[in-house]
Amino acid sequence: MVFGKIISYSDGIDQVNEIILEVFSNGDNFINEISAEAKSNQVYHALAYEGINSDKPIGTGSLVIYDDCAYLKWIGVRKAYRKKLYGDMLIRMLVEKAKIMNCSDIFVDSPVGLKGMFENIGFLLVTDIANNEKMNILDSNIRMKYNKEHANLCQKTKVTGENSK
Repeated sequence: MVFGKIISYSDGIDQVNEIILEVFSNGDNFINEISAEAKSNQVYHALAYEGINSDKPIGTGSLVIYDDCAYLKWIGVRKAYRKKLYGDMLIRMLVEKAKIMNCSDIFVDSPVGLKGMFENIGFLLVTDIANNEKMNILDSNIRMKYNKEHANLCQKTKVTGENSK
């Protein structure tokens, strides 16, 4: 059984930092960024555990609230637990937290390889309204925005690309 929880910045931050250092090659930069953002914004973290009695999280993701917009960041799953939809679960937890907080928009900057996973959850590629061309499609990261009309809430999703870094 998979268990997940949402924590505020100060609760359990050591577990979040541990995963970030393990999963991301520039984890120290992410940890410094989380600390800086927590000083001026609301920051929440999702932690996933494989088993309700487990004390070692297998993945994490963060939600940063700027004014009334939410941004999903630093989503990562330990290598041994990838391809099991845990990244998907973490993203859905963070989206629900943002919706509960009445955020007007939810964004994520995603590696191109994870575009399909985010689309399965309900994110769409941000487009340039002026000329209706898709933005950042050739960049290593793309900006996506959650659209509840495209959300896939009840069906098993197909994982495309790497399931979180």
